[in-house]
Amino acid sequence: MEQKFLHGQDLGFHSTLRDAEGNVLDLHTGAFDLKSSQPDIPALTADWEKKIKAVPIQMGADGTYLASGEQLIASVGLNVTYDYRSIYDHCTMTRLSEERTLGAFCTATPNLIYINQNSSNWGNDVTTIHYPNTIKHGLAHAMIHRICGALQPALRVDYEALTSSYAVLYFDADRGMLNSNVQNAPWYEMTEASDTAAQLVHDGHCSISTD
Repeated sequence: MEQKFLHGQDLGFHSTLRDAEGNVLDLHTGAFDLKSSQPDIPALTADWEKKIKAVPIQMGADGTYLASGEQLIASVGLNVTYDYRSIYDHCTMTRLSEERTLGAFCTATPNLIYINQNSSNWGNDVTTIHYPNTIKHGLAHAMIHRICGALQPALRVDYEALTSSYAVLYFDADRGMLNSNVQNAPWYEMTEASDTAAQLVHDGHCSISTD
């Protein structure tokens, strides 16, 4: 099957998908031009990096960083939704409980960043630079998914640490800020290995040989 995919051949599967608006889409795995179906990774990463870094991170007149978060998301053509529970219509959440989750990305809705205003520390998070850094983490999820077609590339590090490293290295996220909130979720902690993995993804490499 891998060889068929790499050669743009029919994989022999057919399915349907109902989108958020209720439209039923017909999906098939007929022959396709693999090269033309893939994004130009260097151009895509350079575009996102330029646009995200250009967004000024500053507190708004309301005393929060909500506006900066929305600007970060919009800068690369994505949308934000504060209807956090709608994520369960598309994806399931696992390691962090809902009350501890400030934001999330779902591969089934790749143009959306979900924000949870009912998270337990919302009032504090949104008034500190923790908030825009969390947004950058979410955008790194979206970028990694666009590069690798998955959130968890096989690079021998936890994908959350990899995502934070990507946000730090390429979106100017604050390493100290992101690493300061890992006491009860150590899988988010960045290391040299997660930085190396982020660099590999950035260069279009989504796996390491097991040989």
